[in-house]
Parts: sequence; structure tokens; C-alpha cells
Amino acid sequence: MALQDFIDMCHTLYDDIHGKEKINKIFNIFDEHTLDTLSFIYKTTFLERHYYIKKYANKNDKLNEEYIYFYINALQHFLIK
Repeated sequence: MALQDFIDMCHTLYDDIHGKEKINKIFNIFDEHTLDTLSFIYKTTFLERHYYIKKYANKNDKLNEEYIYFYINALQHFLIK
């Protein structure tokens, strides 16, 4: 996956709405492994996606459960283009 392309896309989508600082806080903690794992999880069914991303966020120090819907929405835009 192209991590920098993902981060750039997130800024394009969300900066005007939520501000660059908040988007940096939410997405700049990603690394290639996190993006690959979340992308893999995203490709499951709708209910599994929410369950497993929440579960992954709870065990990953970098991710915040509060931002699960940001993660899902960003992955949707990134993977379905």
C-alpha cells in the first residue's frame, strides 16, 4: 500500500472540515503495517469490518477507538477509487 498516498488523501478529504491538526493526530500515526492490516479488515463484510477494526484499535497502541469511523470512511475512499 502507498502510505503517503493514503495520508495525502485523508488531508484532501478532511482538512477543510476537521482541520489539518486533527487529521494529523488521527492518521499520521499510521505505518505501512497498520494500513495493510486495516485494509485487509476493511474487505470483510460490513459487520465484521466494524467489529474487527474496533478490536484491532483496542489492541493497537497507535489507534484510538474514538476514530474508528474516520478509519473506515478513509479506507472506503482509498480502496474504492
